[in-house]
Amino acid sequence: MWKEKFRIGVSCIDLQHQELFAKTGELLREVNDSVDKHRDTCISTILFLKGYAVKHFADEEKYQKSIRYVNFDEHKKQHEKFIRTVLDHEQKMLAADFDAKSVKAFTGMLVTWLVYHVTDSDQKVGQYKPEAAQAAWSAQAAQAVLAAQSSQAALSALSSPAGLSSQAARSTQSSPAGLSSHAVRSTQSSPAAQSTQSAQPSQAAMSSTSTQAPGGLPAEFGHNHSDMVYRGVLDTLNTMADIEQDSIKLVDICEETFADSVAIEVALSGEVTGYMTFVYPVPMIKKLIFALMNYVPDNVGELELSALFELSNIVGENICGRISRAEGFTADTRPPVLINMHDETPDERILLDTGIGVIETDIVLEHRLPAVHI
Repeated sequence: MWKEKFRIGVSCIDLQHQELFAKTGELLREVNDSVDKHRDTCISTILFLKGYAVKHFADEEKYQKSIRYVNFDEHKKQHEKFIRTVLDHEQKMLAADFDAKSVKAFTGMLVTWLVYHVTDSDQKVGQYKPEAAQAAWSAQAAQAVLAAQSSQAALSALSSPAGLSSQAARSTQSSPAGLSSHAVRSTQSSPAAQSTQSAQPSQAAMSSTSTQAPGGLPAEFGHNHSDMVYRGVLDTLNTMADIEQDSIKLVDICEETFADSVAIEVALSGEVTGYMTFVYPVPMIKKLIFALMNYVPDNVGELELSALFELSNIVGENICGRISRAEGFTADTRPPVLINMHDETPDERILLDTGIGVIETDIVLEHRLPAVHI
């Protein structure tokens, strides 16, 4: 799974990233072959990844402190949130005795989060280069990393599910991407069946591209939050899936059918409430999965849905950050949910042609002033 674009230029961090991607790739191959067949290996790999991620985050944060990284606090929060998500999945896998559904849900979240974090947040760390501090710390830490990788003694306590369970901190926060944590509004019995539910938009069948201004926005564009949604989707797909920014265009109507699609809703809380719904055609989902995981799925199952949940969560957080910075309102995402119907009359609806498929995004938002305590 490792790609050269993941490299941030800090040798000790890059070595650890390579190890994380190598083990994540092993898990992905085992899960795609058969969770039941490779159950013991899957468990062992998950245990290793949990322990190694904690160590890696500690080392990465130590490096950031050494260079006085300006966004250290925010980066640390991302690590802490991910650990809570892993612990949440851990409890679900233990409760389900590491069945295929729970392991696939964890794997889809893990791959998607890891790719985005390394290609976005960690790249910013690599670009922040007080040269002397970086060179001295990197040389010293790289030796420690290589030595640690040659021995698994530090992780021996995590060699069984029982060991994992004993270390698991109870988390009251719900997973941003775990399938079992989502309220699924569907009567279908399986995720694959749910993914083929009709999520019909109101658009007609003829394709027409609006007049484009610089940055891909139409000349008349400027109402409400569509600009933030456009740029949130654009930046995320460009970062994660190598989709060129010039390839992502706003369109008025499209030829692509949404009959075979997956609709995921991300609700908002805070001073901005409401929701955003992302509708992904199945052919596009398969291309996204290939870009992220280097395989083309036969259908959209548990693993692929979990990856879409995490992708939608990342896009939602990106958009919330833009709303907060632009308008001064706090906006937070709630765990995404799979739906089989969506609002026919949203406040805003935009269609984004990504070059590998068209994403429909429906937006219903309401600004709420914070309470004043006297």
